[in-house]
Amino acid sequence: MYALFLAICAPMANDINDTDVAADRGFMGGNWWRTPNNSSNARVQEHVSTLSWFYANQRPWNPYFQNAALLGRLDAAVLHYLSLQQTDGSFPEYSHTEHGLAQQASASATWPERCATCARSTYCPTGGRN
Repeated sequence: MYALFLAICAPMANDINDTDVAADRGFMGGNWWRTPNNSSNARVQEHVSTLSWFYANQRPWNPYFQNAALLGRLDAAVLHYLSLQQTDGSFPEYSHTEHGLAQQASASATWPERCATCARSTYCPTGGRN
């Protein structure tokens, strides 16, 4: 299944804002997944699971396994995703003040997979800190 994403892995990763000074650092632009494509839409960030899979899983056809450039962008994207979470645990979709259940369900359902993928690779988001 992930082989189908191979062709879009690099463009998707390159659409992550990795500028240290940007307020929306880690935002996954490029309209890869959801609309509205703005930095407060948590659904846009869901492809961190796709990128973490490529980073953590060695396959003969996967050139992104433990790729440092991908890790830097993944780190920024995961931290941006986490920064969107509201105090009640929900995530916004259509506006930054929204407390949506669909986004919360999606994040809750996929975070265990992301954590397991990251644990296999010893990756943990650092926010640029080593």
